[in-house]
Amino acid sequence: MTAEEYEFLHAYEYPELARRYVFSEDMWMDLERASATEWENLASRGTSKAGVEKISERACIYVTGSLARYEAELTSDLDLFVMDAIKDENDRLTYIENSHLISSLDHVRSEVGFRPFSKGGKYIHTHSLHEIIGQTGSQQDDALNTFTARILLLINSKPLLNEHAYEFSWRRVLDRYWQNFDPEKPYLPIMLMNDIRRWWGVLGLNFEERNLKSRLDGSDAFLPNPEREINNLKLRYSRLIACYSVLVAFVYRSTHKGILRGEAEQILRLTPVERFLYLLSVAQDDKPIMARRIDNVLHQYNDYLVLAATPHDELVRMFSSDTFRHEQKNKAYEFHRDFFELFEATGRGKLLYEYAVL
Repeated sequence: MTAEEYEFLHAYEYPELARRYVFSEDMWMDLERASATEWENLASRGTSKAGVEKISERACIYVTGSLARYEAELTSDLDLFVMDAIKDENDRLTYIENSHLISSLDHVRSEVGFRPFSKGGKYIHTHSLHEIIGQTGSQQDDALNTFTARILLLINSKPLLNEHAYEFSWRRVLDRYWQNFDPEKPYLPIMLMNDIRRWWGVLGLNFEERNLKSRLDGSDAFLPNPEREINNLKLRYSRLIACYSVLVAFVYRSTHKGILRGEAEQILRLTPVERFLYLLSVAQDDKPIMARRIDNVLHQYNDYLVLAATPHDELVRMFSSDTFRHEQKNKAYEFHRDFFELFEATGRGKLLYEYAVL
């Protein structure tokens, strides 16, 4: 984000977005400082009896989630993916090398002050770049979690280890979706947009599977579940804006023949908030209307992030109230409607918008 864009957040009174941006920058500085020392130590173990050979050069780690979106706060998790087999599909990390790497990551996490990894690091798997690309569209894509690793790499990631490998991998994954089409000519990235929409659908399915409703005895009514309501708002705000900010920007910048790869790359590398600021910077005749719609969406998103920063125990207490719960649900519905109106306005008359809807 440029200095001008940061000032824009203040000028239009998005204080929580601005606060989280500064906090995230500070967290990144601490994270990079702590990890640099840890990677040096990890590389030096290449001469040890464990036989760990330059893990920090053979693997790539990228951070996702709120920190990559520059929306982190004190209670944020350190969400990340590990990738190997960057250039040679047979160059996988061994079990011992993975153990060293995960141990190093835990040291970095602890030193910077992030919460412990969920379930003792159970979800930290090392993915092969070859599989991330090769599983695109396959039946195993979801089961192997390569689908999520691939989509987040493109739309919501920042490198923590081995930036050179990260850049190589990022472009290889986008190549798979762009299918060797001439980057100097407009292209309709329908497969990529479909996968982003599919990821949004998967998030919805995962939410329902992990947040089951419980019925009152002998009644059609459901028991209040504050945890479910809190997680539902994350889905309706942060997850929605992470996915659909890409689609809105793609559609708005497209012609009947599609979008240039260079502009698509620029959009993908931005955070969700930066994508909206970018749209404002390129808007022309419709700038007043665009500014009003974007301002409306960002104000509501800012208000949600203020609520989300509330200590968890306090949030649970607040969502135990029927009145408060219904009030927040209605606000989420309003955000959804306003976001769709923005999408509809940016896509009116655009072929890519038609493909995004049907």
